[in-house]
Amino acid sequence: MIWAKAVGELESLGYQVTLNGDRLKYAYHGQGNLPREKIASLLAILKAHKDKFLRDPYFLIGQTFEEVNRAWEPGALAWAKSRTGFLEEMTSLEERISEKALNRDIPALREALGDYKNLLLGIVKEFRAREEQNSLFLLPPKAGKEK
Repeated sequence: MIWAKAVGELESLGYQVTLNGDRLKYAYHGQGNLPREKIASLLAILKAHKDKFLRDPYFLIGQTFEEVNRAWEPGALAWAKSRTGFLEEMTSLEERISEKALNRDIPALREALGDYKNLLLGIVKEFRAREEQNSLFLLPPKAGKEK
């Protein structure tokens, strides 16, 4: 897969390659300035083979996992495990993702990945809100003016 090699080379140069729907996005997160000429041929490969990685189930799964990992908070999984039904729902979604990937049912896979991402990002959102609420109780009381 020539396009997978191009993605790997871009990532080794400090670029992050993602899909936003059917649009290819890339952003440089490396050190210093990298001349655009150095990546032009790699980007040309990606653009020429875009239809292939849009249909590659493992690229789509990787994209979802990377997005969730970027947002994940330490302690969120332990907290989520205490929620009734969370592990069952997560496991059910992971099985659905595997089934759709193996069958190369890309529309159904995208739907399952969206549900998985929403579940886990929802957990992160709830966890952050809980942590913020708990931190309010740890703040020292505000000093008031004496009359």
